[in-house]
Amino acid sequence: PEFRGASYAQNDWVTAHRYQEMPWSAIVEFWYRYNNFIALLLARVPENKLQTLCFVGSDNGVSLEFLVSDYVLHMRHHLDHILGREHVTAYPAIAPDR
Repeated sequence: PEFRGASYAQNDWVTAHRYQEMPWSAIVEFWYRYNNFIALLLARVPENKLQTLCFVGSDNGVSLEFLVSDYVLHMRHHLDHILGREHVTAYPAIAPDR
């Protein structure tokens, strides 16, 4: 009926993984495979579950659909920077009022 999970400690994960010491090709390969895996999982989510309320850390609840859309925006934002695109996707998105 709902999801409750820990927040994402971005800076702590970056420090722990020590990405700066990894070959760029290994990071890109992992990112590609991981996001492909996520896309396959999300393709299997029943439509009636997209409005499931999700609480991440101490944040207010948002729908699973919002989390998915927000993640895609986040990835586009990073890709726009990495690829030097003229238009950079705005991020972060604002959670809808509940």
